[in-house]
Amino acid sequence: MPDIAVIDFGTRYIASIVKILKDLDISFVVLSPTVKSSHLSSLKVKGIILSGSKSSVLNKNSPKMDKTLFSLGVPILGICYGHQLLACLIGGKVRKNVKGKEVGFTEVKIKGKDVLFQGLNGKEKFWMRHEDVVTELPSSAKILASSRLSPIAAFKFGNIYGVQFHPEVKTKAGRIVIENFIKNVCKIKKG
Repeated sequence: MPDIAVIDFGTRYIASIVKILKDLDISFVVLSPTVKSSHLSSLKVKGIILSGSKSSVLNKNSPKMDKTLFSLGVPILGICYGHQLLACLIGGKVRKNVKGKEVGFTEVKIKGKDVLFQGLNGKEKFWMRHEDVVTELPSSAKILASSRLSPIAAFKFGNIYGVQFHPEVKTKAGRIVIENFIKNVCKIKKG
């Protein structure tokens, strides 16, 4: 049985996510967003990663998942599009960023302490590639990071995490975020 289910919304970086999981010796399965929660439940995964996408969550035809995903009770990490989709599912808001796009290495300010960012500094550079931003979250959610154009660059809502940046792309800090999600949030031991 896989430890992690990766839901691929059509990201150009799926190979990077897969490489990190293989490097960490984590068993995983890559699935389509059309996967049913009942199938995910039968896999008994310990965590779920929602990938980025070329789509916008604001487009009615973009790939979606519904809230039954949360009934599994396992930790979820949403990356870029996945971050925005999770924000929508928990009652937050996403909009086109009128200030422009963040593309490339972007400084992210980490606010406070959380196990997702364990071992990182208060400011780190991560790869960004997005036009939409999360602008609101429910009051019970906690904002974990921000960037120049993304006031909510990372959040936590129970055991649900969203990151606007792509931790799977090109940075040591990003790899640490994924490893922290696996080890500290999902409680999966390597190998």
